[in-house]
Amino acid sequence: MKVASYLSPKTGVRPSGIAGRGLYATAPLVRGEIVSVKGGHLIDRATRERNKAVINDVVGSQFSATGLGALKIGMDDDGDVVTGVRVFNDQRAINQGTSGFFIPPRGLFGAATSGTLPFLSQASTDDIQAGLGFRSNIGWFNPNVTPVGATFEAHRASDGSLIGSVSLTINGLSQLQQAVFQLISGVAAADQVQTDFYVTWTATLPIHVYAAVVDDKTGDVIYVN
Repeated sequence: MKVASYLSPKTGVRPSGIAGRGLYATAPLVRGEIVSVKGGHLIDRATRERNKAVINDVVGSQFSATGLGALKIGMDDDGDVVTGVRVFNDQRAINQGTSGFFIPPRGLFGAATSGTLPFLSQASTDDIQAGLGFRSNIGWFNPNVTPVGATFEAHRASDGSLIGSVSLTINGLSQLQQAVFQLISGVAAADQVQTDFYVTWTATLPIHVYAAVVDDKTGDVIYVN
């Protein structure tokens, strides 16, 4: 017997104003009427765990790419395939242990057209080389097939004054991460040393934007979005 899902012809799936997609009535429904059935097989947790595959670093193992962190693919409690990022900083060779973090997957409907990246910090080149302070990077992913125009502005946290800005075009389906003042490159060298600042951004279509603040001593990363 074929197991299949069912949606009433009186319903339709549309983008949700809350998150992801939602099921909406397209015609009047009566009390007790079946509108949706999710097909599948009932299995216990132990069976599911025995048959679950997890690839801890699909970027490295499948595409032989390095320097992008580990992309982990697995299954959530609902049986859906999910992805997340685990970046591990291995300092065991110098007796400083390891560290890492997990970034929950972000769906296409989680993209936005504006945002603020707070609590950024940027040390001088000499301090970075000496392992002092922090350095900040800005990254993005454009989930659209078309190019997107974007503007980034760096502001001092103390008074909100503008440090510098840049406007650019982000190609469709592209990803990039770079140092904050490599991105906003018109900032004078003296103003590139900031202990506390933030970046605001706007885009002509929804995109994903984040910041990665790196501890210059340990290499540990703080993810900001």
